Amino acid sequence: VGLDDDDGDDWLYSPGQNKGSQERTGDLQRAEPGESESPTKLYSTLSTPLSQMGDFGLGVGLYFSSLRAIALISLVAGLINLPNILYFASDVYSANQPDVNFLLKGSALCTEQVWVPCPTCPIDKYENSRDRIAGTTTVTPDGELQTLMFAMKNTCDGTTMNVGIVNLATLGFIMLATIALSAY
Repeated sequence: VGLDDDDGDDWLYSPGQNKGSQERTGDLQRAEPGESESPTKLYSTLSTPLSQMGDFGLGVGLYFSSLRAIALISLVAGLINLPNILYFASDVYSANQPDVNFLLKGSALCTEQVWVPCPTCPIDKYENSRDRIAGTTTVTPDGELQTLMFAMKNTCDGTTMNVGIVNLATLGFIMLATIALSAY
């Protein structure tokens, strides 16, 4: 059974022999449609090497090799970002992020806020987040009513130099990996 055949609708392979009596180790051969003389079985979804995916066409092999490379790039980028994740999940950033969903722990979500005076804050800019602005009416020494506006301010310090350096390193790695992937 040769690898030159262009019929891509047969997902069977013949293990063992290669066109002659030479034993092949690890290589898979696509079986001819209707193969009944030699034993055949389906390609394994987990153990088929990427080099054998070309049997199904160039695009299939390229897809799976690119998918593997992008998964590896994403894993390394995640490992580079591990210091940021640990910082954002720590007591130093946001008191260990209490009452935060487990999937959001380690993100830059800030749970520490305080009310601060905001005399220039217009209410109409807070249409979608009315819980972040409040006002109270007081009487001035002249006897006039005055509305004091307060806005909720996050007290977390997410803009540290270390966070920026880690983000820059991650961006640089992804750019270099993308260039290397395009050259590959």
